[in-house]
Amino acid sequence: MQFGLLGPLEVLSDGVPVVLGGTKQRATLGSLLLQANRVVPTSELLGSLWDGDGAPATARKILQNAVWALRGLLTAGGTRVNTAELITKAPGYMLKVDPGRVDLFVFRQRVADGRAALAAQAPEAAAVLLREALDLWRGPVLADLVEAGVAWPELTAAEKARLDAMEDFFEAELACGRHHTVLGRLEAMVEGQPHRERSSGQLMLALYRCGRQADALNLYDRVRAALGEGLGLEPGRGLRMLQRAILQHDPSLLTPGAPGPVPHTPPVAVAPAPPGGMGSSGTAGRPVVGLPSGPASGPVPGLGIPSAYLDTPTVGPVSGPGTPMGHPGAPDTGAGAPERMTVSALLLCARPVGWRTASPGSADSALEGLGSMIREEVERCGGTFVTNIGSVALALFGIHDPRDAAERAVRAALAVRTRCGADGGAAVTAAVTSGLALVRLPGGDGAGGADGAPPTVVGTLLDDGRALLARVPDGRVWLCGTTRRDISGALDLRRASGRPDAWEVLGVRGEPGALRAYARLAAVGDHDHELDLVAGLLEWSRLRGLSHLVTVLGEPGSGKTRFLGDFERRALEAARAPVRIVTAYPPDDDDPGPLALPALVLAECCDILPGDSIDTAHDKLNAALRRQTADADERYRLYQRLLPLLSPVGAALRRPDVGDVLDAWREFTVAAARVQPLVVAVDDMHLAGDELLGCVESLADTGADDAAALLVVVTARPDLLRRHPCWAGGMRRAVTITLTPPAGARPEPSVAGRGAPCEGRIAV
Repeated sequence: MQFGLLGPLEVLSDGVPVVLGGTKQRATLGSLLLQANRVVPTSELLGSLWDGDGAPATARKILQNAVWALRGLLTAGGTRVNTAELITKAPGYMLKVDPGRVDLFVFRQRVADGRAALAAQAPEAAAVLLREALDLWRGPVLADLVEAGVAWPELTAAEKARLDAMEDFFEAELACGRHHTVLGRLEAMVEGQPHRERSSGQLMLALYRCGRQADALNLYDRVRAALGEGLGLEPGRGLRMLQRAILQHDPSLLTPGAPGPVPHTPPVAVAPAPPGGMGSSGTAGRPVVGLPSGPASGPVPGLGIPSAYLDTPTVGPVSGPGTPMGHPGAPDTGAGAPERMTVSALLLCARPVGWRTASPGSADSALEGLGSMIREEVERCGGTFVTNIGSVALALFGIHDPRDAAERAVRAALAVRTRCGADGGAAVTAAVTSGLALVRLPGGDGAGGADGAPPTVVGTLLDDGRALLARVPDGRVWLCGTTRRDISGALDLRRASGRPDAWEVLGVRGEPGALRAYARLAAVGDHDHELDLVAGLLEWSRLRGLSHLVTVLGEPGSGKTRFLGDFERRALEAARAPVRIVTAYPPDDDDPGPLALPALVLAECCDILPGDSIDTAHDKLNAALRRQTADADERYRLYQRLLPLLSPVGAALRRPDVGDVLDAWREFTVAAARVQPLVVAVDDMHLAGDELLGCVESLADTGADDAAALLVVVTARPDLLRRHPCWAGGMRRAVTITLTPPAGARPEPSVAGRGAPCEGRIAV
């Protein structure tokens, strides 16, 4: 007789399932099996079967009947030598059973053996043992009892043991060089367990070995943000050191199981410094600060981090966490010794409109022109331009003049944004962080070297800025809390949407015009009342679990596109519960196909990132479907029908089954709104084809039984009603708003995302 706890409770006698009876009888057996071979007090069993004071007066009699029935089942399985024995022993009962017949105990033993093999530097054997242990799981522990309301602490402990074993298995697979094999499972685990630093570090290492360094560093930023927002913690030392090793391309990261290298330590000059201190000639006479010398004891288990990185942070030409400037062992260029100083760092992303579809030559020329303009504005505001990498630029304020450094950094960001908005040629996002950093100035006098080399900077300040920049919506400037305190009321600010530790700049006090108008809620047309109406409909939809369609009509220049952005910000600020907002803008392609918008919404609802592999996308779709339904057959049916939306050419399909794909997408989107309130906002809906129009319209035409908190907001020109006079006709929950441009209003500027095929923004 075999007992299965790792999944629905299961008892097999000679391979044949044994009928276990009702819920109370199954719960009694489950509780005794979890604590097999030890006495379980009657009071504890009663507490397992009934919560608190909910036990009836006949509770003991019900328990006794369950025990009597279980004894009959166990003795029917054969002799006592081959089965379990349920005995009465004060102060309760004990189930005597061979641990080898209970899958939970077999799992624990194989995990222990796998860890021993891992400690003995036998990763192949460890991987086999740990894989066998994990294969015993058929689902959550006692899944059938959990569905019936059972919530025992032993179940939580077993699930945590499973996660620990998975991390051990990943460590063994990485040590064997099979990073490609575990990549998908690691991504799924990190998505479901964002606070587990060990698995996050393993995924970072696997991504790096797969040639995806940028994804590995972006993952670090996401983990750091999740720890900070959810727990108020910083990543542990091991994860920080792994990030640094990835930045420095440490060779040991690519060699599974190899000891970490001993970082090169530059020679230390011992000649005394010249009188009067360091002159413009450079650093002669000063010791060069480098990495610590001494042997390295090997990589940190599970992460492959050379232990030399665990002692002293890198100083010198390496830019360290947050920037890719410099490289380990770069030659000394005569720079001065690093100084720890308070600075404000401006990270600014400027993307030319249409840059994704432009030719490489024209895109590079546009980025070069933007870089020159950014340098000009930074220097005009008294800052130091450090570097630009692609569309991202870094500048420092406060190196030479600490006065008003934070305010000057923000003014530079606003000036760049204004110039780009006036030209209509680029979309700008910016983040300003302030604090201590280790800065090395070129040349010995701090005024810059003869070759005009920029300074180098090291500090978590840059990590903070990069993480903040990744969350800034298009066209906005955000600040960290320290920067806000340093500004002292010079700017109009408010809390950033969804980020309690960040602030958004609305404009400069006392300065009218472009700076303030860019971020004001009613910048184009006074639409406060309309925004309040749509935000109220979102709250009504959330409370009632009903869908609603909002159509915003207007001629060019009436502010439709800006209306969507303002609604997104207002909805996030006013939301009393988490809400997912997916905003889609029309592509440059005249006919992107009917599946472009559904592909975007599906990707955002599944948290599929642009750089994810197709395998990762499939895993994330499966994870989203598991959140929607427990029916495996239903999940598989939807999964198969949604696959065209994950294909690289899915947005351009012209196949006869497009209608079926749209129907499946509608079903998925409505189900996603049952899990979490969802807003689908689409700009310029009049450009869509008839098939897509009908599908989007039907999204909001759900019944009360669907319980889907779904708000569909579309903007369009009046042409939409001329093409489809019956748009939203007959729908009980539909509203149409018409925007009119104010007198003398200019056409609204280009918006980020319109130059890329259905590029979207998501905020949770």
